[in-house]
Amino acid sequence: VDFVTVSSRSLAEQIAPYRSNDVHYVGNGVEYQLFAAPRDYDRPSDLPQMRPIAGYVGAVYPWLDFRLLQRVCSGMPDVHFVFIGPVHPDVSPAVKKLGKLQNVRFLGAKPYHMVPAYLHNLDIGIIPFQKNELTTHVNPVKLYEYSASGKPSVVTDFSEDVVQVKDHVC
Repeated sequence: VDFVTVSSRSLAEQIAPYRSNDVHYVGNGVEYQLFAAPRDYDRPSDLPQMRPIAGYVGAVYPWLDFRLLQRVCSGMPDVHFVFIGPVHPDVSPAVKKLGKLQNVRFLGAKPYHMVPAYLHNLDIGIIPFQKNELTTHVNPVKLYEYSASGKPSVVTDFSEDVVQVKDHVC
């Protein structure tokens, strides 16, 4: 190939010894107008009626820290947790266990154009990733979507790209 693009600095650093002159870091971004524009979003009917609502939008895959989520969700019964995205079969047992809590809902995948309506009806966005070989190289698009929607984010310390914005996340 003539050049390589990566979406995280750590990937650029990992590849640089092999392709130092043609690796280009292009960080993730967001379709700002879609997520930030004040609109009269109808409240999605599958969201809990009670507040506060903490939400995760993205793939419900093995990189989520399900042990942490079990502790947090069971320890905060007055906060409603919603997970929007496809569920990987490997995490079905953890999802089933977590889903037994009264304050947790898995809503499945939603069309992209509907995501802003969900985000505008959340109180906070969460990114509960484990820190492992995969996630250390992640620059999460959802962080930009949450921010563009005006939602504060609570994020685990899983990648350098997240650490670099630590003044803007909890």
